[in-house]
Amino acid sequence: MGDSGLKWLPRYGHKDFGIIGRISGFAIHVEARSGLAALDVTVSLPEVPRSGFTLPKESFLDAGLGLVQRIENRVSGIPSLLDQAREDLEEAEQTVADTRQRLGQPFRHAQTLADAEEDLARVESQLAAMQDEPAPEPAAPESERVELTIEAV
Repeated sequence: MGDSGLKWLPRYGHKDFGIIGRISGFAIHVEARSGLAALDVTVSLPEVPRSGFTLPKESFLDAGLGLVQRIENRVSGIPSLLDQAREDLEEAEQTVADTRQRLGQPFRHAQTLADAEEDLARVESQLAAMQDEPAPEPAAPESERVELTIEAV
């Protein structure tokens, strides 16, 4: 990778180096892309989910055997990834089974819903009856109004 031109890539560049090698039968994919303040390099094993990691270009170029060790650790973690995927699948299957079992059962709060619908119908009929009643006439003033004239003053 040191001879591939990564060292000379501009800070805001992007280059997909593609598959640069293999480890334990898995392809190693490298891609350089601009980060916040520097060029970041992403290393991943395309066939293995969640196997990628990113580090600054300088760290990548200086890593040497440490980088190889890090990639090997990703490969050695594949069995635990498979175990986790199996557990996730079992949980999903259990959730599906529980959901299918509940499909045929009546709604747990059916009686409460029916009572609420009856109350709503009663309130709506009362409101409709109130709208049908004629509006009350405004009340006559209690005391007659005295017209102000010069003689009255």
